[in-house]
Amino acid sequence: VIDDTADVLLAVNSIIHSKTFDNGMICASEQSVTVIDTIYDQVKAEFQKRGCYFVKQGAEMEALRAAMFKNGALDHRIPGMPAAKIAELAGIEVPAKTKILIAPLDKPSDEHPLSKEKLSPVLAYFVCRDKEQGFEYANKMLELGGLGHSAVIHTGDMKIADEYGVAMKVGRIIVNSPAP
Repeated sequence: VIDDTADVLLAVNSIIHSKTFDNGMICASEQSVTVIDTIYDQVKAEFQKRGCYFVKQGAEMEALRAAMFKNGALDHRIPGMPAAKIAELAGIEVPAKTKILIAPLDKPSDEHPLSKEKLSPVLAYFVCRDKEQGFEYANKMLELGGLGHSAVIHTGDMKIADEYGVAMKVGRIIVNSPAP
């Protein structure tokens, strides 16, 4: 979760650092980013400035999902594959040096396989209205495949970090740092 008190540059750099290490193969790396709506444009611009590609709704999103997930499970070829190669498999044109594919979704859900663990430089991207919805989305992501593992928050308010730590069903809370 990136809240509206976070240092956006630090948050984006931390997420990119985490998700590009070993092409996101480490299960502790972020699987999604949840952003408070008031900083959506700023966060998106920082990701784009640093070589991340936002997958377009419709045909691109469906092609990415189909390339990555077969019969509801992550295709065995995907873990550790570079973002540009995953895009190529999906028939999506991206710059060769694309660091991460970012898939904007409306909410974490079993209906969206891209909400689940991807073990690659692909992130689900959610926008929420406030901290409470951000915490709700983070817990839903944990239910989709990370209960007991890790959760990350980027915030400038340590009270919010403490609340997040209590609310998440994990053994490890990371604050303002890369996940792995």
